[in-house]
Parts: sequence; C-alpha cells; structure tokens
Amino acid sequence: MVVTRRRPARTPNTRRAAIALTALIGRKMDELMSNAERDRTKKALVGRVVKAYTVDKKKEVMDISFTTFVIQ
Repeated sequence: MVVTRRRPARTPNTRRAAIALTALIGRKMDELMSNAERDRTKKALVGRVVKAYTVDKKKEVMDISFTTFVIQ
C-alpha cells in the first residue's frame, strides 16, 4: 500500500497504524475476491485514513494506492 502525503510523515501512533487492519479484519476472502468489493474497501479505508491524518483541517493524506493486494 502506498500512501500519498502532502508533507513528510510524522511518527505514527498505534491508533493510526491500526486503521488498515481494522478495515480488513473480519472480512471474508470471498468478499475481497471481487474488484468491486476491493474498491469499496479501499474507499472506506481512504476515508478513515484521511480523517485520522487531518490536522487543523489540513489533509495530510490525499489517497491510497494498493501496489499489491494479497489474500491468504
């Protein structure tokens, strides 16, 4: 996953670092096999990340790009 940021990253705290995991935990493999479901998951994840990394009404994260998506 690549996170596009406007300025250099600060040291992440555990709440921020757990955002991606909480978006995917509990999801069934069948749900994530379709492109449409992965797109919905990404959209939800982007919303959470942007919210967590908005400081003083300034968005530090603009988008997320999945370079690979591996399901085990």
